[in-house]
Amino acid sequence: MLRALLERFASHEPAETPALLESLEDRRLLSADVLSVYPAVGTAAETLVAPAAVANAAVINVVGRYTGTFKVKGIPQAIPAELNIKKQSAKGVISGTISSPGIGITNFAAKGNIDKNGNFTINFDKNGIKGTIKGKVAKNGNLSGTFTADAPPAKAAGTFAFTKVKT
Repeated sequence: MLRALLERFASHEPAETPALLESLEDRRLLSADVLSVYPAVGTAAETLVAPAAVANAAVINVVGRYTGTFKVKGIPQAIPAELNIKKQSAKGVISGTISSPGIGITNFAAKGNIDKNGNFTINFDKNGIKGTIKGKVAKNGNLSGTFTADAPPAKAAGTFAFTKVKT
């Protein structure tokens, strides 16, 4: 029976439709705009578009000067540090300098990325000392997370917390 219906449909011949299909034909779904018949589908379609809009959402602006500390595993006292983010692109590429004289880091070039959710990664490398800080921007604009530093033969890891300096 289905084959006969499909053959008649393909040849554009009118056919008697069973009751199950008749109710659909009465609604004229085959000739109607789906969005006007089912507005909820329009909502779903808009929802499907939303991730692209979210992907293009602006990243959090983190340009500025931050002061804080590194807490190195195995060292009881916090080590003062400063992060100065000088530039940030619309796509979240950030650059600036990082300093922590207590661990031999003074005005190291720092480059990284931040996403629309406030997650960031910043890398630094100078004079054989390499490191990475990874963290998140808090609602109040402060930065915190984890870090690693490699100054052969020594290595360090721990946490950091930076507060944005108001200008």
